Amino acid sequence: MKHPSRPNILIIYPDQMRADAMGCTGNAVIKTPNFDRLALQGVRFDSAYCAFPLCCPWRASLLTGKYPHSHGLVANHYPVPLDQVFLPQILRDSGYRTGYIGKWHLNGGLKHDPVPPGRERLGFEHFIGFSRGCRFEPMFPRMQRHGRRPDSSRHGITASWPRSITASAAGLIGSTAPA
Repeated sequence: MKHPSRPNILIIYPDQMRADAMGCTGNAVIKTPNFDRLALQGVRFDSAYCAFPLCCPWRASLLTGKYPHSHGLVANHYPVPLDQVFLPQILRDSGYRTGYIGKWHLNGGLKHDPVPPGRERLGFEHFIGFSRGCRFEPMFPRMQRHGRRPDSSRHGITASWPRSITASAAGLIGSTAPA
């Protein structure tokens, strides 16, 4: 289903990034030309607040629209309760293609555990990511592409991890094929 009048929705949520750590917020030291361009061409929320000072509860709040005490995830390293509606499900059911690329940190388990396809991906059709962690380059071999570990020769993954996921994100955004 194609809806040309609807906007594209791109949510970027980096871990541990201060609100003033971008050129578009007036920071003259940090150079962020891509964030600055997105802010200029899109919508930037100047009065947004973090619902919780920990990764997992905050991510769950963003995807449910609820405070942690309502969605049930109040600490890191536990799975988000699946008995609720998530933003990507609503968007997917409204005809949007949904995709998630990067650190997931919503399914509990060990750092290198896979994120199973299906309900635990909360409505995201396209998924390239890993469960959790801070050292990204060593995580790349453990990343999943649609539930499978990447085959570098088949997927053309030869660049560093950030470049590879950036290329994947650009491909998802520019694609009109189903996820």
